[in-house]
Order: sequence, then structure tokens, then C-alpha cells
Amino acid sequence: MCYFVHRRYGTPYTIYAHGICKELYPRSIDLEAVPEKKTTRSILRKFQLWSELDHKSFSNAAVCFANSRYIEKQLSNLYGISNLVVLYPGVDIDRFRPMSSEETEFVLPKHGIRTPFIFTSNQHIGYKKIEWLIEMMPLILKEAPELSLVVAGNPNPEYTPKLLRAAKKLSLTNKVLFLGRVDEHDLAALYNRATVYAFSPPDEDFGMGPVEAMCCGTPPVAWDAGGPRETIVDGENGLLAKPYEFHDFASKCLRIATDLGLREKLAMNALAARARFSWETHTSHLLRVLFRLTGAANP
Repeated sequence: MCYFVHRRYGTPYTIYAHGICKELYPRSIDLEAVPEKKTTRSILRKFQLWSELDHKSFSNAAVCFANSRYIEKQLSNLYGISNLVVLYPGVDIDRFRPMSSEETEFVLPKHGIRTPFIFTSNQHIGYKKIEWLIEMMPLILKEAPELSLVVAGNPNPEYTPKLLRAAKKLSLTNKVLFLGRVDEHDLAALYNRATVYAFSPPDEDFGMGPVEAMCCGTPPVAWDAGGPRETIVDGENGLLAKPYEFHDFASKCLRIATDLGLREKLAMNALAARARFSWETHTSHLLRVLFRLTGAANP
């Protein structure tokens, strides 16, 4: 729509890309893990016009914002454009903040959660690879049998049954708790109560979960790949695991769960994310670019 307005009236416009269109340009993991999108991909590929319009939209934008350097590189390679600016997403740091035990006590009985627990939050989509965390749990439970895995996120009729079957197959139905969708109040409390936040997507564009967890003072574990490698500094505010070695990821979760000194150090450093990824930081960066484009004075 913006491209057509620009073509007709010369109105400048910007694009904020949170990733490459996975229907037009599916990754190998999309083809393998999200088969239900096969029909959509097939239809789009048959209409070359969609791809042409997509390229024209990006090439004619005054500025293309990318939500990470990882996506910036993909946009540059795919569209051959250079008018790119990295603009990290913002976090509501008034909501996602360190909270006292009294503030968060309600969330445990409400959802039937026992501490300590590993927490993850993601939409139930195949490429998020939540089942990997379930498959890692036997490795974790050998060293820390008191731990459980709590999974929050919108269920999906195609993918959620696969997660339930994986837990049942490994006899983990009493160690893996599925909460479904939770509101932001509960989500913030869960971040605070978690011993460690585990992020399983192997090729994530940015990854809000690790950043929200850090804003609450909970150290994350993620793969050393994609967007999370830009937000997590290994050994400083969280831990990064070698892609995609289950034993390494499980050992990183165990290190945080069992080493109180390490966990306290990572948690303290993780709070720096509050300034780096606040909405104030996000909008200040955005406004500087927009005022530069329009030639208006920056108030």
C-alpha cells in the first residue's frame, strides 16, 4: 500500500522488517517444521507478481528498518539494498521488571507450578522447536531431578499435539507443564520466578523472550545463532549453546540452575537490557531517523 501511494504521490515511506517473509522465501526449517504452510507457499510461488511487488516495496522505501543485524544482513542479500537501519524492538520495562516474591507468589498456585523450574515462552509453531527442550529434559533431570519445564504460549492444532506426544513418550507428563496463553501480568511473574529462561528457536530473527527475561533479571540460555547472539553476551548476561548440540544446551541450563554465584552474576548483568531495549531507547532512535528523513527539527 505504501509503495503504491509513493508511486502515485511521491510520498516517502519506511519499512520495519521483523524478518524475511517466510511464505515467499521459506527457510529449510520452515519447509521441514511448518508443513501446514505448504499450500500458501505454493500459491505465492505461482504468482511472480507477489515477489516483484515485494522487491519493489523494499527498494523504493526511504529507509528499511531491521529488527536485528542478523535480519539486516538477510535484507541486504535478498533485496540488494543499502538504506538499512537496525532498530531493536522495545520492551515495556514497567511491566517486565524485577519483582518481589510477594508480587509473584500468586502465579505458582494459579498455574500449579512447583519451583525450581526452567521457563520458556513461544507461540506453538514448528520452527520454534519447543520439542527440543522436552527432549533435553532427561539430560537435565539426571543432574537436577527437582527441575521441571514450564511452557507458555498460544497452542496450535498442528504443532501442540506433537509437543504433548513428545512429553508422554519420554514419561515427562509430570515434569513438563503446558500453560497455554498467559497474559503479560502472569508472564512477567513467570519470568521472575523462573530459575533459567530457555529459548529453543534455532534461527530466530530477534527473540523477545530472552530480552524480556533479562529485563526481569532472569538469565537466558539460547543457541549461539540468529538474533539472540546480539542480545546475549555469553558468560556475561546469559549463556549461549553450540548450535545445535542438545548436551551443550542442557549443560548451560544446568550451570545456571545449580551455580548460585553464576546465576546471580548473570542476573545482575542481564538488567542492563532494561536501558538498551526500553521503548524510550527504541522510539528515540526511530525519531532521530524520521526527523532526518523529513528534514524537520528534532524536538
